[in-house]
Amino acid sequence: MKTSRQTDSVTNPGKAYALLLHNLCIDLRIPDDVREHMTGLARSRSYARLVSMADELTHTVYESADEHFRWNQLALFITKCPFVARGLDPKAAALHKFRASEWRMRRANRKFRLLGRRLDGHTPFKNDLQYGSAKFLHRVREKIADILGELNLREVYGECYMGDGSAVGTHGQATHIIKKMRNLTCTPTAVCFLKGAMWNNPHLRLAAINLPPISHRYPELQRKRLEEWFDKNLIEVRYNEVTFVSKNAKTHRSIALEPSGNGLLQLGAGWVIANRLRRCGINIQDQTNNQIFALFGSECYDYVGAIATIDLKAASDSIATELVRLLLPPDWWEFLNRIRSPHYSVEGSPVEAYHKFASMGNGFCFPLETLIFYAVCKTAVEDAGSTLLAVYGDDIALPKGAALLAIERLRYCGFQVNVDKTFIHGPFRESCGADFFEGLDVRPFVLDYLPQKLVDLVKIANGLQARGRSFPATVQCCMDLTPTEHLLLKPHPTGAIDDAIQVPMDTFMGRGSAIKWNRPNQTWNFKVWKTRSADDEEIVLCSTEQALAMHHGSTPVRAPYRKDLTQVRNPAREVGTPSLPLRFTTRTTRHWYLPT
Repeated sequence: MKTSRQTDSVTNPGKAYALLLHNLCIDLRIPDDVREHMTGLARSRSYARLVSMADELTHTVYESADEHFRWNQLALFITKCPFVARGLDPKAAALHKFRASEWRMRRANRKFRLLGRRLDGHTPFKNDLQYGSAKFLHRVREKIADILGELNLREVYGECYMGDGSAVGTHGQATHIIKKMRNLTCTPTAVCFLKGAMWNNPHLRLAAINLPPISHRYPELQRKRLEEWFDKNLIEVRYNEVTFVSKNAKTHRSIALEPSGNGLLQLGAGWVIANRLRRCGINIQDQTNNQIFALFGSECYDYVGAIATIDLKAASDSIATELVRLLLPPDWWEFLNRIRSPHYSVEGSPVEAYHKFASMGNGFCFPLETLIFYAVCKTAVEDAGSTLLAVYGDDIALPKGAALLAIERLRYCGFQVNVDKTFIHGPFRESCGADFFEGLDVRPFVLDYLPQKLVDLVKIANGLQARGRSFPATVQCCMDLTPTEHLLLKPHPTGAIDDAIQVPMDTFMGRGSAIKWNRPNQTWNFKVWKTRSADDEEIVLCSTEQALAMHHGSTPVRAPYRKDLTQVRNPAREVGTPSLPLRFTTRTTRHWYLPT
């Protein structure tokens, strides 16, 4: 198959962004004075002033769904974009927030340490008011104990697996499981659990000891080889590595790279907690409940029992260690405390002790925070005489009659409510990526990258049109910024956002993008961009490692750490008509797009 690799980038990303912003303002019917002012700021690279101006739009209350969508779409085309300009230092802002959260958790730990002694009867409360404020924690502890039950290590070991992200000792793009197995890191307190997880997982065990499958008849030999492998390959560390990734124009997001052995155990514990939560109706793999609650809350916002949505600020950085000790059963607390990273290092700085229990990047952080938020809010919902509650991480949906009580109790537990994204009154609701205004979908397209490559223009054009709205001027601008030899169009959605620019049928036919009429399917074939992975030339796998790689969904000779975009040439002139119609996906190696 002949392909031409896409190496061309957008000539001038800053100028291209200014043109896109100007045309977006035309499509959104923004007043001329505002449009010219914003476009002028973008052209002069005054991004700090542009972001500040866009921030004001998101804090404004609008009277109609159309007005809300237009101004918020304009704002989110600006505020999430990672600009580099004077007056914007997102990394410094993220580091300041991280240090501030650690300071808050240090104070919270002192509070909950004393509170735990009082709730256990070792220290008396000063007065009845103090006891009344804290007695709901007894119910929270009971609910968490009922949900988690008794810790079963065999069940945790059965859920353990290697994630596909970076870890301590494994960085860059080659972060697949084989690299982590050959550079295994773990904290000293978690080593015994890691050995248990490796022994109970036959794929990991055979990959480590490199013995044939028939060796299961000799468990003593396997245990001996596994101990030798640990002595040779295991690297003990005391900390995780805190780094920063892009979040918006003003601040980055702090994340922690866990040791690979700890990450394996944390993911297993997280899945067990998630399975326990599913028994009480909380599925952290599905956001539908929260989105439906947001829709109902928006439609019936003036009803006394309407749904409110609550969002928390920096939830992952607000779980105090002593709060977890106070709320979790002893066996769960001991296990989770031993497999977490107790210390951190910020990009090579001296190692410091954590005051929070788990940072973003910890494998059980999301299920654990969901569990705590659910138990706390459940007590408020029950006290309000209701049963409606949906929790997905820090996105909470509950009756507005219980909202203020839930906010009070969440704050008592050390969490901060994001007042900009919490909606109790009014016609707007937002939860889990769904925005509704009086029951109408007003979710805008979020631009969180600068248009530096040609495929970025494809993603912008299709992202704006993804919800059935029309942006003719902006789509035309994306087409004009793309060189003719690289311009690929499609007349209808294909399920991918970055394969070709979606345009009306008359534009598609007028540009000559149709290759050949497919009579059986009554449609046109057309060219698209496709993604393919490159070989990891550093890795030579043995047979057991090949099986392990295939077990985790990656082929042994194509470790997916580098991606190239290729343009498929006209197959009608090279290989003739395909024998069978195939539906295009990112894994398809054929030439055609033929819808079923």
